[in-house]
Amino acid sequence: MLDTPIESLPLRQDKDKIKIIKKYLNIKKYKDILYFYPKNYIYTKKKISDLYKIYNKNKYFNNFNNITIKIKGIIKKLKIFNKKEKKILLAYFFDNTSSDYIFLIWFKKFFFVKNIINKNIIIIGKIKFINNRFQIIHPLIKKEIKKNNNYNIFKLYPEYSLKNKIKKYGIDNDFIIKIIKNIIKILKNKIKENLPLFIIKKFKILNKEESLNKIHFPSSIEDLQKSQYRLTFEKLFFYTLIYIIRKKKIYNNYPFKKIGYYFKNFYKNLLPFNLTESQKKVFKEIRIDLNKKLQMNRILQGDVGSGKTIIAVMSMLLALDNNFQSCLMVPTEILAVQHYFFFKKMLNKIGINIVLLTNKINYKKEILKKINNGIINIIIGTHSIINNSVKFKKLGLVIIDEQHRFGVIQKSKFWCKNKKPPHILTMSATLIPRSLHLSLYKKQTKLSILNDLPNNRKKINTIHFYEDKKIKVYKFVQKIIDLKKEQVYFIYPLVKNNNKKYENIENAYKNIFSFFNKKKYKIDILHGGMNYIEKKKNILKFLKGKIQILLSTTIVELGIDNNNASIIVIHNAEKFGLSQLHQLRGRVGRNNNKNYCFLLTKNNMSLKEKKRIKILCKNNDGLKISKKDLKIRGYGDLMGIKQSGFNNFLKKIKKIYLYKKILKDVKKSIFFIMKLNIIDSIKIDKKYKKKIIFSNIN
Repeated sequence: MLDTPIESLPLRQDKDKIKIIKKYLNIKKYKDILYFYPKNYIYTKKKISDLYKIYNKNKYFNNFNNITIKIKGIIKKLKIFNKKEKKILLAYFFDNTSSDYIFLIWFKKFFFVKNIINKNIIIIGKIKFINNRFQIIHPLIKKEIKKNNNYNIFKLYPEYSLKNKIKKYGIDNDFIIKIIKNIIKILKNKIKENLPLFIIKKFKILNKEESLNKIHFPSSIEDLQKSQYRLTFEKLFFYTLIYIIRKKKIYNNYPFKKIGYYFKNFYKNLLPFNLTESQKKVFKEIRIDLNKKLQMNRILQGDVGSGKTIIAVMSMLLALDNNFQSCLMVPTEILAVQHYFFFKKMLNKIGINIVLLTNKINYKKEILKKINNGIINIIIGTHSIINNSVKFKKLGLVIIDEQHRFGVIQKSKFWCKNKKPPHILTMSATLIPRSLHLSLYKKQTKLSILNDLPNNRKKINTIHFYEDKKIKVYKFVQKIIDLKKEQVYFIYPLVKNNNKKYENIENAYKNIFSFFNKKKYKIDILHGGMNYIEKKKNILKFLKGKIQILLSTTIVELGIDNNNASIIVIHNAEKFGLSQLHQLRGRVGRNNNKNYCFLLTKNNMSLKEKKRIKILCKNNDGLKISKKDLKIRGYGDLMGIKQSGFNNFLKKIKKIYLYKKILKDVKKSIFFIMKLNIIDSIKIDKKYKKKIIFSNIN
């Protein structure tokens, strides 16, 4: 019943409105609207004394989470305090029913309060209990409130978070209330309990149906707190259970005990250069991981040119020595082809079956058959590798290059490619906020760092200019091409002019000749909309020096290695994220000359955009940039698929001031389950089941 489409609601006259909430609020099923909790509640009881009674009855609920108080009364007394050279106004607010009062506090712009003392007013604001007294900071003051019948129906009127764009369609708070009431009526006695019954009895928890009713329509503050307790307990309970199951899963894996012919032969006879100290250290860490029954879950961070690929080669040879297949997944076809030829060149003398797998390969059926039979030892490819049609005989190791370009769902597909999850090594110059958080703070993922760079890698001078100064940059580019015969990347966010805010290749190609003489300079383009043959042709021309200025999208971010390119000019740099900007900058700096990255932005950037540009100009280290990116963007959802952003669930539960009690009770319940050894018999709700895999993905 919870999965019933929202369109089936018996509200014919509101069908158009239901389509709008489906589109803009992503509410598709009954369960979506049930889990669309109110952001706030307006408490419409008239007595201040009631608030103190509730508090004294339940002292561990030491604050009223997300509750807005609306009470009529008068201000009888004012006090002004000086604190650190700032004035604070304290007002005593009574409702004329008892001697109980609330403190109203203003830190600024409070001179109007003198005009309303001893006059009947209505105060509206979030209430807190501090120093034995309820208080509201900067309350809204009104002489009267617009009539709303629902205020009178509910003691706690629920308010929902609605986007402005849907309000113009006549969708307001009362419409959401109407829908939820209908769904609750339809689902009466049909919502299944997902917590074990002995847990519900032991901790006196509301059942699932009752908690969902009361989170939307609580008849009292106690009701609201009980429903918040139940729903938060449920999430924390299942998340803790998932963490324990995850640990059991990863502790039962394939160890690579043997160092055999393939690795020894390559290391002694075919390795074309000496490993750097950090490469030796990193490979030792990987070797120790692969030797255990515990699944390896490691991130390899290293800037462009630090030697991540050779670590991948050696790790895959260890898998082969232990009779396992391995695969390397990369985000683009260009990069897949580049890696394929690198591996073939490195390993052609020791008879290893390596195959390239992309969507455009014609003989795919034959390849898939050989992978399934175990004839193919190493598979290198794009997203094609995670297709359901790709079945391995014995997959032991998965390496994901440029892991910041893949989503959690894509990476999680490898967990189902074998009876036991394979060892996972992900590689990137700039880590996703989620990955960095898992490795640095949660310790769920191990982090290896390659901090030695080849001798020819130089620091790249990163300079920011506003777009109105771009001619200055162009003159500098012209000078470098003329004097040093070096090549240049011009990067644009768009191919066509479908967004007037940003520069695009189509316009740039027409206009660039007004500055760079068409007869004198060789200029061409590269973008994802071109077919593979055109792209390959232009890349080769650029690598051979037949193109001096390459106008491109971010397609060049990966897989293009041109030692003669010393300048990259990024138009609308404010549009790109830190990871992408750092990767783009890595296209230059591969020679002994001075290298430059020019960031051209619009003048009216947001504070976040300015912050990103400043970070990039000051830092060349990918790990430092990732750490700063984590602070700006947040680490996402460690149990879900978001790889950045701030975890609203954690924010909400930390605001629920009974959080410590819930956490304590969850720990007790899990301890009790482990003591009885019944973890495997507890059914995990569908809603949480997929998170067992997601919680492992870095």
